[in-house]
Amino acid sequence: MNTATIFKKPKFIVLFAVICTFLWGSAFPFVKTGYKLMSIESGDISSTILFAGVRFLTAGIITLIICRLFKLDKNIITTKAFFSSYGNKKFITSCIILSLFMTSLQYTCFYIGLSNASGVNGSIINSSGTIFTVILAFIVYKSDKPTLIKLLGCLLSFIGILAINFRTVDLNAVHSLSDLGRNAGLEIFTMQGEGLLFFASLSAAVGTIFNKNYTQTYNPITLTGFQLAFGGLCLTIIGLLTGGSLNFSGVKAVLVLIYLSILSAIAITLWSTLLKYNNASKVSVFKFLTPIFGVLLSGLILRENILNIWVGISLLLTCAGIVLMQRK
Repeated sequence: MNTATIFKKPKFIVLFAVICTFLWGSAFPFVKTGYKLMSIESGDISSTILFAGVRFLTAGIITLIICRLFKLDKNIITTKAFFSSYGNKKFITSCIILSLFMTSLQYTCFYIGLSNASGVNGSIINSSGTIFTVILAFIVYKSDKPTLIKLLGCLLSFIGILAINFRTVDLNAVHSLSDLGRNAGLEIFTMQGEGLLFFASLSAAVGTIFNKNYTQTYNPITLTGFQLAFGGLCLTIIGLLTGGSLNFSGVKAVLVLIYLSILSAIAITLWSTLLKYNNASKVSVFKFLTPIFGVLLSGLILRENILNIWVGISLLLTCAGIVLMQRK
């Protein structure tokens, strides 16, 4: 059974898509666990950036190794083929642009934001990237016209993301709409936390638009591997130059960093291969599982409160919106 046959079988599409979304969802609690194990305080921006840099530099290298070992790109099997296909200004420029939006900017904002927000909030707010991508696609691509279903999906997801800000509200203390606003969103939402997570999602959406164009020319796994490695290297250098440090005092900290690096490499490779052999809408619909796994694992690993009606409402609306946005 060859690769194409495996990745086109419905049972494997479901299996691999669930694995990818589980891995992406697990990143939220594991990043926050990494902060604790490496003694990174929420205000230590340099060490936070260094943590992100080392993770994605390693993830990029692992992705390229996987691509080479499993011959997922014939153009990197030999040195001659590699330089013939990728040793040019156009490819290097593509990597730099992608690494800026999809790694450097996105994960600087994501890592700093997540250090000032809960894993539950991060899991759900991260879904705003789908909303931004849909809106940008409407603007950039004339063929991608807005439909009532997609607009409804955007609205539902947006309401779902807003709903998570009410999960710590004591409804017994709310007697008016002004009380609800004063005791909910304004106190929970912060620019250095949730605000940066929104900006990270916007940066990822911009990168997704660029990526869609570049992957028409280059192998998506190879391109992603190089942009992750380059973006991770830039973040690592910035983190070191600004005085950042990582405290690997125990084996758990090392294992968390290794896991985060491997999950990125595996998820990217599997997802890119799924998209290669199947229609995007058939695969992307599974993205609704990412916030679900993120919330559940944040409750399990971080002991965050997820047994709350607002968490349920937020997840339901956000996931329903994601499914609708994938509809043609």
